[in-house]
Amino acid sequence: MQCCIRAATMSTSIALPTRSTITPAATLSLSSGYVSTADYGRRYVFRDHPSIRDLRSPLRASLGSTSIIVNGQGAGLWEDRYLPFGDVRYHSDTVTNTVQTRYRYTGQWLEEGLAASPEGGLDRGLYFYGERWYDASLGRFVQPDTIVLDPGNPQSLNRYAYVLNNPLRFVDPSGHDPLDQAWQDEFEQVHNRKPMAEDIQIRLFSIAFPNEWNWSAFYNPDGSYMQGSLEIVFRDQRPANWSWEDMPGALERMAGWYNADEEEFYTRDIGSLFTGLLNRLEAPEARHAIYNGGRGSARVWVYLDRSGLSPVLMGNSDDDANVHHWAWGLTMGAEYDPAGSMVNILREATQFNGDWHNTWSDVSIGDQGAALGAHFRILGLTDVTRAWNYFMLDRRF
Repeated sequence: MQCCIRAATMSTSIALPTRSTITPAATLSLSSGYVSTADYGRRYVFRDHPSIRDLRSPLRASLGSTSIIVNGQGAGLWEDRYLPFGDVRYHSDTVTNTVQTRYRYTGQWLEEGLAASPEGGLDRGLYFYGERWYDASLGRFVQPDTIVLDPGNPQSLNRYAYVLNNPLRFVDPSGHDPLDQAWQDEFEQVHNRKPMAEDIQIRLFSIAFPNEWNWSAFYNPDGSYMQGSLEIVFRDQRPANWSWEDMPGALERMAGWYNADEEEFYTRDIGSLFTGLLNRLEAPEARHAIYNGGRGSARVWVYLDRSGLSPVLMGNSDDDANVHHWAWGLTMGAEYDPAGSMVNILREATQFNGDWHNTWSDVSIGDQGAALGAHFRILGLTDVTRAWNYFMLDRRF
């Protein structure tokens, strides 16, 4: 799984291998953007060194670190034991260094050429985390994160800190775009199948609402999807305190996963999570997801309760506090810019059934969502909460 890591890349040029040949520990939960993992006693096969000709398996600890390498007969060849932040506290190599894997602490690539003391000792170098380099001897990234993912958590204010200073629980792998090919590949390796539309909604939910995320609420022990779990968690048995007041935080957490040129991915994913629109892997063109044969929503979405937003925007007939219409408008505004508001008005006019109150609510919340979506698409995701306050709460300052 991946986490938001945004920073300037280091000037040193190093050719890095792909991660497709190694399987991480099974991901179970997310909290504040960091990935919490657990190991089911599986053995992970790899061939990331050209000298490896026979089958060797790294046995991995609970956070996905490569701890022991054995040969096909189970004989130990190599062992590393780690301190909490990844520095090596014990090393044993029974054969030769040529059988070592470069994927070590939490399964990340170790570049030994950047070691502070390459002449000896256990200071092995820097780990590459996709966008930044990490020094396990310091327990800190060597470049700052360009965003503060959760300003309400004091541990996230140090932008050099590693996993909220809690390495016994969390790992911080790499990358952006929560639905990218790397995530799809890792999902398939863990679940032994390709992700379905339900898995994509669960993925987005785990980012937007990490405190409510529970792997076992959605999946059977074998990794198969538990039928009906989306309806149970998103709608039928949702917590009573889920409301519009939680939306700014959810949007901020999601925004941390996207690069500066991925605003469309962000708005599409909001539409999938909060309107049930076809996701961007099913329907690469946003207009197809927005229309969907005139139906709009393709599946269940996350429901909210009514506090935190003006009653004028929510109407009185929708159990989800009209979040579906807001997210539909946001996705449409990002696709059509200012014309999204006109599309929203025309849609409501053609569907008018004599209920002026709810029609006005749909027009209003759809227009405000469209304006917010256009803002994200044009101006980016640098100040999500301020944009929310401006467009949805009419707070101009």
